[in-house]
Amino acid sequence: MAFFLNDLDFLKLGALSEVGNNEEDILLSQALDTFEKSPLTNNCKTESRSSDESFSTSYDDVKLSQTLDSLEKSDLFVSNLTNTQYQSIVDGVNVSTEEFGDFSVDIQLQPEPWNYACGDPVKSRFGNVETSEVDSLVSEQKAKNTIRSTRWAVSVFEAWRTEMKMRGEHIPEIQECDINNHLSRFIVEARKQDGSSYPPASLYSIACGLLRHLRENGIYDCIFLDPNKSEYTRFREVLDAQMKKLTKEGLGLPNREAKPVTEEDESLLWKRGVFGSSTSLALQHTMYFYNCKFFGLRAYDEHKELMCNQFTIDKDENGLYEEFKGTNSKTFSGGLKHRKDDAKVIRHYDESSGIVAYYKDYLEALGNNGYFYRRPLSKQNGNVRYSEQPVGINKLRCFMKDMCSLAGLEGRYTNHSGKKTCATTLYQKGVPEEEIMKRTGHCSIAGVRKYQKPSGQMLKDISNKLNPPVQCQK
Repeated sequence: MAFFLNDLDFLKLGALSEVGNNEEDILLSQALDTFEKSPLTNNCKTESRSSDESFSTSYDDVKLSQTLDSLEKSDLFVSNLTNTQYQSIVDGVNVSTEEFGDFSVDIQLQPEPWNYACGDPVKSRFGNVETSEVDSLVSEQKAKNTIRSTRWAVSVFEAWRTEMKMRGEHIPEIQECDINNHLSRFIVEARKQDGSSYPPASLYSIACGLLRHLRENGIYDCIFLDPNKSEYTRFREVLDAQMKKLTKEGLGLPNREAKPVTEEDESLLWKRGVFGSSTSLALQHTMYFYNCKFFGLRAYDEHKELMCNQFTIDKDENGLYEEFKGTNSKTFSGGLKHRKDDAKVIRHYDESSGIVAYYKDYLEALGNNGYFYRRPLSKQNGNVRYSEQPVGINKLRCFMKDMCSLAGLEGRYTNHSGKKTCATTLYQKGVPEEEIMKRTGHCSIAGVRKYQKPSGQMLKDISNKLNPPVQCQK
């Protein structure tokens, strides 16, 4: 940035000086002195130029010098000149380069810093954060369930250490303990609070939690679950043997899973008024379920941060549709691991069901702005209404369970039932797994297959294909 004044302003500075003896020959000296002290300089009345722009100084300097020389030879006194006279004198000077030669000085200027003394605001392109803010940023982006799982694993290990101390045996903290000795023994001796053994999957989760805890404390080379780390082979052998032993004892059997909502169940939800627009709550239930079924949203974590501006209703050559644009989720964090992936964008077409009209009514009731799930209010003039307050976390956690209970559906229904309904319905209708993964957001075939459940008719058909070819008679 170049700081400079034009000729007229420079001469005015001379006029501001006190000319003691009306001696015009000292005008230039006083003008320069006044320029250095003047408000024009202090107030930074500048004209900016690009730092990489070169410019020539010869012409302006020569013109200014000749203008002052003309004033010295004239009968005019600078302090009595008007603005028009100033400009007339400056414009009337013809600079001759014959006397001085044709020369040019190119100066490359670096960007000037902001003038703090002048009170200019500091305009920085970069942020200004403390170390604590960086730590908070990292902590806030961690999955809450992962944090809880890590704390649980450490608490189980610390409880075991405490009991060992009561027995008269000292066990070092996890950061200092012998993995092959102390941690292997812990895996075999770990028990629930009621004294029963942990299932194999829980033991593995404890080991993963302790590994995350070590990393959080700056220990990155102790990767005892990595099969390439031969120094921890003994620990992995003990963990593997204990998991097999517990599975043989019947502790490795799968837990009771959440049920998907079948087409028959879905019809009951409509018929019994749980879905629809009869009340604000019914319309909200409808949106929640079809957000799960259409866009593969999981549990409550993807629902609680949902915003209205993530939904668009429009039409194209294929017909009317609602489009959902996802952000980060459990399967897509947007970090280093997923730098080559994109957030979920799903366009769901509606030919004849009319579900898009429900989305339109719901979004209009919310003003197409803010959180997608807000506390329902009673209808007014036949229109659904919602407050500005988001639905509470505990309420949102139970949405699927409450909906199925209102419809009288039997079985274990949780918020995972919604995403499972999406994957199972597409699987049963023969949709390729790659297309199912685009809806559910899964990154692996193994992940999406956990959500795909065969229908009763599919199981019956499989059984019929395997039954004996003849009638069995006793």
